[in-house]
Amino acid sequence: MSTLGIAQEDDGELRAAGYARYETPSPFIHFIGGLWSKVEGERAFVAMRIRDPHCNSFGSIHGGMLLALSDQLIAMSSRLLTGRAGMTMHVNADFLDAAPAGTVLQGEGRVLRATRSTAFLEGHWFGEGRPVLRVSGLVRLMGDADGPRRAPGLERWGDGKAAGEST
Repeated sequence: MSTLGIAQEDDGELRAAGYARYETPSPFIHFIGGLWSKVEGERAFVAMRIRDPHCNSFGSIHGGMLLALSDQLIAMSSRLLTGRAGMTMHVNADFLDAAPAGTVLQGEGRVLRATRSTAFLEGHWFGEGRPVLRVSGLVRLMGDADGPRRAPGLERWGDGKAAGEST
């Protein structure tokens, strides 16, 4: 672990599964070691490999880390699927199972409904094919639905696209 967070490592297993590193200057995402993403149809996928600093004293991903990742899954899925920046307004999560260090944690999110200002989403996190957490949430979509895709002042956060993704 560096002083800036968990070392950013390439993950050939995730790359082989079609994921690309999620490009963002977000300090939190870099601190936790980065996230990977892909979009397939109407579903967004987010993944990361669980490392020791993500874990509790039992060697499984910490519940607080799972909640933070659930916020990310909801917000990233909203951005990747609607093309609009947004801020999480609400997250509801149900813990289902543990996931130990070394596990590739994979999240799947989808937009259930989007209005001009709000997206309603649901998602799941899986580890080794087992459900780890179920999540639902609301995202306040930024800007006008017919106008800019980004709210003013968010330029410093990048475009939120996976590497190599185009519009």
